[in-house]
Amino acid sequence: MTVTKATIIFLAVVYLFLWGVALNGASGLIPLLATPLVLVVLVGGGNWLTSTMGIKRKSPQFKKPSDNE
Repeated sequence: MTVTKATIIFLAVVYLFLWGVALNGASGLIPLLATPLVLVVLVGGGNWLTSTMGIKRKSPQFKKPSDNE
């Protein structure tokens, strides 16, 4: 298991633990814990909608400076 996967799993376990704490009485944590979920849904939904509509991402166009300038 790579360090990245281990970190993602650890953070997910901590996040779920905090949700458990929030649902068992620490209701002040709920808005803080809901914010990342809302952002994930908004970004994921936007990406899904973009791909569903067939919109292609434009690759960046870099202009090289001419030798005369």
